[in-house]
Amino acid sequence: MKMPPLSGNLIDNLNQRFDENFAGSLNLSTVAELRKEGLGRIPADVLDQFVDKGMDERSVVIAYLLLLLDAPKGIAASRHLQRLVRRAAKQWPVTSDVLDAVRYVAALN
Repeated sequence: MKMPPLSGNLIDNLNQRFDENFAGSLNLSTVAELRKEGLGRIPADVLDQFVDKGMDERSVVIAYLLLLLDAPKGIAASRHLQRLVRRAAKQWPVTSDVLDAVRYVAALN
């Protein structure tokens, strides 16, 4: 039996929320917001643990989205969503230690 993706409908929901008509920046800064958009319980719980250990929550969220976009499985993110995430990463740089910590969570998808 194949397990469903742990991110649920996250990318589909984000594609709809941040469609081509959306003017603005990526306004996701908490794991709770990712949960509302469809992030599965397991990755959300792990991301929350990183935040509880003192990592900046916005950095954790941006790192997770960046790593999903770079996943070799070809996450179906719209070009507009990809641009928003990459722009957010430039505005709020993600350190390599946060990327390394979050990397295995993104690989679960």
